[in-house]
Amino acid sequence: MRLNVVEAGEGTPVALLHGLFGAAQNWGTVQKALVAACHRVLALDLRNHGASPHAAAMDYPAMAADVAETLEAAGARPAALVGHSMGGKVAPPPPGGSGDACPSSSGRAAGSSAPSPPSRDMALSTAASTPPPAGAVSGVAASDMW
Repeated sequence: MRLNVVEAGEGTPVALLHGLFGAAQNWGTVQKALVAACHRVLALDLRNHGASPHAAAMDYPAMAADVAETLEAAGARPAALVGHSMGGKVAPPPPGGSGDACPSSSGRAAGSSAPSPPSRDMALSTAASTPPPAGAVSGVAASDMW
């Protein structure tokens, strides 16, 4: 199913996935900061939320397929995926990936030696003021993007 998308900016695609009972517009402040950092930002309304279509199925595989179909139709792949709560669980694993990118108990992303950002405000400040290295989106290597 194709989802409703609130899109802004140009550059490397970043898709934002809201949490349960949320909507794309919940990401407004984050979206503006990422657009200012030269990204194409697509905030999606997941199925049965916001202006997206409704369906009886409401499981993570179906919702992940919706995200994949929508990003493919928008020509926004590869893209970095950012999800809050349910949106993080919906984010499909990258092609050929295990999908095991959850932070470990050490506060570091699996397979990474870099610590997680200490706060949302610091992460936004860094994203807005520091250009990412070549081939990266906010510190995520292009090869790690979905």
